[in-house]
Amino acid sequence: CDTSELQLIRGIGRYTAIRIVRYRQSLGGYYSPTQLTDKEFAKMRLDTLLSHFTASPEAVQKIPVNIASVDRLAAHPYLRYEQAKAIYSLRRKHIRLSSVEELRSIPELTDEEIHRMEPYLSFENGRNSDEDGDKLPIKVKK
Repeated sequence: CDTSELQLIRGIGRYTAIRIVRYRQSLGGYYSPTQLTDKEFAKMRLDTLLSHFTASPEAVQKIPVNIASVDRLAAHPYLRYEQAKAIYSLRRKHIRLSSVEELRSIPELTDEEIHRMEPYLSFENGRNSDEDGDKLPIKVKK
């Protein structure tokens, strides 16, 4: 959805709507409405805000771990630059990573951080099929 749709929700103005959409784009989409709690988007009760949103986990834009650069990995809000470098370094050692479990050997990543990133990671060698940032999932319930 776009900012005009978000502004139809009581308590979400133009500025908040823009922030929600920009954060969605930087993430690669929302896999859960609770991700809106990552940032303080609106001065409204959390349960009220969340009752207006759904997410499409299957439509999240994934980062192809086996071909992504350090900068591409580090661009994701859930990864710091040092963590992106560690993932890249592990990949170079192993040539190809096959699952998120292999990331558990990286001391810079906690289990919680790995779990949080998992929906955004792809371990295939090919490019992501949805490179269009305008198709990132979040829907306003009507």
